[in-house]
Amino acid sequence: MFLRKSRLTWLSLMCVLATAGVVTATSIVIPSDDELIIGARAIVRGNVTAVASGYDDAHKAIFTYITLRVQEVFKGNITTSEIVIKEPGGVTGNRGSLIFGTPEFKTGENVLLYLDTWPDGSLRVHQWFLGKFTINTNRANGKLTLVRDAISGNITVLGRSQTGPITDRADISNYAEMLRGRIAATRAAAVKHESRFFAGAALRSRPAEMSAGSNPPIQNFTLINGSYPPRWFEPDTGQPVVFKINPAGAPNSTIINDMLAAMNAWSNVSGSSLRVTNGGSTSTCGLLVTDGENTISFNNCDNYSAFSPSGGGCSGILAAAGIISYSLQQTRVINGITFYRALEGNMSFNPYASCYFGNSCNVQEVATHEMGHALGLGHSLDSTATMHAYAHFDGRCAALRTDDASAIQFIYPGSSAVTPLAITTTGFPNAQPGTSYTQSLLASGGVPAYTWSLASGALPPGLYLNPTGSLTGMPMQAGNFSFSLMVRDANNSSSSRSYTMQVSQSCSFGISPNTQNFPAIGGSGILAVSVSSGCAWTATSSASWITINTTSGNGSGSVSYSVAANPTLGASRIGTITVANQSMTITQDGGQSGGTQALQYYPLAKPIRLLDTRAGTSGCTLPGTQIQAQVARAQSAWLTCNGMTIPATAQAITGNLAVVNSQNNSGYGTIYPAGGSPPLASNINYVPYEVTSSSFVTGLNASGQFNIFTFSTVDVVIDVTGYFAPPGGVGLYYHPLPQPIRLLETRPGQAGCITPGTPIQGQANRTVNAWVTCNGITIPSTARAVSGNFAVVNQLNSSGYGTVYPTGGTVPVISNINYSPFGIISNSFVAGLSASGQFNIFAYSTIHAVVDVTGYFSVDAVDSNGAGLLYTTLPMPLRLLDTRPGQAGCDRPGQTIQAQTPRSENAAVTCSGMTIPSTSRAITGNFTVVNQLNNYGYGAVYPAGGSAPLTATVNYTPFAIKGNSFMTGLNSEGQFALFTYSTVHAVVDVTGFFAP
Repeated sequence: MFLRKSRLTWLSLMCVLATAGVVTATSIVIPSDDELIIGARAIVRGNVTAVASGYDDAHKAIFTYITLRVQEVFKGNITTSEIVIKEPGGVTGNRGSLIFGTPEFKTGENVLLYLDTWPDGSLRVHQWFLGKFTINTNRANGKLTLVRDAISGNITVLGRSQTGPITDRADISNYAEMLRGRIAATRAAAVKHESRFFAGAALRSRPAEMSAGSNPPIQNFTLINGSYPPRWFEPDTGQPVVFKINPAGAPNSTIINDMLAAMNAWSNVSGSSLRVTNGGSTSTCGLLVTDGENTISFNNCDNYSAFSPSGGGCSGILAAAGIISYSLQQTRVINGITFYRALEGNMSFNPYASCYFGNSCNVQEVATHEMGHALGLGHSLDSTATMHAYAHFDGRCAALRTDDASAIQFIYPGSSAVTPLAITTTGFPNAQPGTSYTQSLLASGGVPAYTWSLASGALPPGLYLNPTGSLTGMPMQAGNFSFSLMVRDANNSSSSRSYTMQVSQSCSFGISPNTQNFPAIGGSGILAVSVSSGCAWTATSSASWITINTTSGNGSGSVSYSVAANPTLGASRIGTITVANQSMTITQDGGQSGGTQALQYYPLAKPIRLLDTRAGTSGCTLPGTQIQAQVARAQSAWLTCNGMTIPATAQAITGNLAVVNSQNNSGYGTIYPAGGSPPLASNINYVPYEVTSSSFVTGLNASGQFNIFTFSTVDVVIDVTGYFAPPGGVGLYYHPLPQPIRLLETRPGQAGCITPGTPIQGQANRTVNAWVTCNGITIPSTARAVSGNFAVVNQLNSSGYGTVYPTGGTVPVISNINYSPFGIISNSFVAGLSASGQFNIFAYSTIHAVVDVTGYFSVDAVDSNGAGLLYTTLPMPLRLLDTRPGQAGCDRPGQTIQAQTPRSENAAVTCSGMTIPSTSRAITGNFTVVNQLNNYGYGAVYPAGGSAPLTATVNYTPFAIKGNSFMTGLNSEGQFALFTYSTVHAVVDVTGFFAP
């Protein structure tokens, strides 16, 4: 069995029909649409996320349970986002049942279902397979089409109803419109039908046997193979099942303890003879290798990986395990089941999905679940069980639940040999006052369950010991604390262990201001330092031309400093003063407002993957460690990689930032020139368990470095498409378009310059010509790169990524956008063009695409669209606008942007020691929508003065924060406009400007 990432779900157990069972045949008359609508208690559309079977002892029958994630309810009192449908037939253990005509389901299906109920209110498909419609894309026209499930063998059709129209196939939008109309028209008949046949039976979102708190009548656990179930024979003679661990490529430093926790979980079940032990380290690995050793491995060192490398973000199968070799000649009957002798079992974690293994507790749950498969268990229908088809990640770590224990007692009955009780937790990580803290406790041996208590000493104030085995709370006092913990087992045996835990004083530092510009003649100033009481600090300078007069202090104070005059007019330099962990950036400017030279753009011939923090991936820089929460990482941009060079003359780069978030938290990320403290700005906002992308333009410090800062610990991928450097022979000028244009629109019936009316096919390139004249605006043949926005409209139940790159080469190992099922997502881009003015779009799966263009880079200093512009980076990103009340920024109106009412914003400002001059004709930055309402919409950034164009910069969803970077032209007064479809708050950060 194996684990995959799809809302972090376990893959459902696939069933094979056993040799013994029940088979029937069925005769039907196909009902009319109105008959289906009246007879159904509910009509829903959704996605199938799990399919599993179990034996219902109360009704002496096998049933299949289908979990459906609800997308839309047309009819019926269904208020939950997930329901479970109960259908007759299936396979469990060594028994099987098949009733022809019952609907068949597959994990991942998008379906529309007519539902009624069993007498107890449990949901089932109305009129068997006749009430199930599958939704797929019609390849002929690209539309979503609804099709009734096909008539299978052993079903006799006696006729079709004559009471009204019958729909077997239709466009989904047309069918939904028909449904709504006919549901209203037949309401009276439906109420009468409901009261006659279903009075007193309330709808259940889950069958009674699966409800929390009930005593399930079904056998919730299953075997890994219902026809030929394997099991280990060693426990029958008192021998352990031994697994060896290959720690190479392990996702964390506690991996041995994590695997031991999983082994102990299955070894300490009362009433079971099973014991799983650690046989030590090994150099062998792999899921499929039959070498006589049971192994747990992490890096596929056998070089025959069962896992596929991810084609974009961090996703796919997470881990896999099973009994990969067993004998059909050696059998043993246990509890009436004939089992076959297991010879070898392996567990392997997918190195391409290691971004999900940063949390040790989650690793333990994954390992415990997968080890269950290696011991002979399939998936459980009990939603609370660790062997359930869905990961919980609820802090259970390696703990089992009742059904897990029942399963292992069933397969391995008897009394396990009791080993001495011992505490295996060796120590506790340091804590900080005022910061939440949780640490699980581990023990082995004895007879579970365990009960924990404080034996002597005192815990740090604010921390509490949970008797079930965890240390939680929020420390309130710094210091070293010594104490002993005791664990007791079910036989009242006890074991103690002493610890010393350190709670370190957390010192907070603040400085003001955090940026300062000085004229060429030099200057001096005072830096205010705000520090927690009792915390010492030192001040240092990164540049010889900055003199610090106050170098240290204790508690709050100030630092006086002076800077030397800039000796060369037109040159500039950036330095920092660092106090503790906070820095102030000083820019000495010899003539340029932004502190750097005016720059031209140099597109790379092909994009490169500059950084990938995920283990086991490819790229120019591979640290193998995540970006730590709120700790800036300095990244060098000057390098040669994959035949591409970003030279030491580069002062800014442009590309794409992807955050791969494997944790249950939200946050933001910021990219900025290295050397200063994180600015009040963001490039990307991310949500739990997703891959999120945003393009960027960032300046570099004097050493060619930029910083990456994230609110929480995440993996980061950075792709670079070009750089800005002083003017040279092949440098390009930027030409903003007077108004953005919709260059490509693949959706049928939509407007654009290029309208093919067909989607981009999965794994295929779509070539787009950028040299066009459209809506009175021309992108000339001298253009060598274009800037704009790429939106994916995904109408299928598929995830994937999209890449924009110059036509002519192979698809690069980069991505511009990561998309999810049934959604619209966008990201801006700067893409180089081929010699014939073309770029390619590659999509992992079939999608519709929209490309808006805001400007282009060309060799012309002047053309029909005006003067070519040079780029100047700001020393640090600048929060130009924040409409939210009480927030900081250059412009703080304190009120939302009103729906469909353009707001003009002045970009020519002096703010926070930085200046965007009045000569600017375009800016780069990030536009973030903070949507506090239950609505969808889009926002556009464009030169002020005209009407809102048929383009979008960002697409947002209800109650969410969505951002995207942009390049936009300005009008002659230095203004741009913001347009949003609905009323929202907006934040605009600026990273640089273009001027003649």
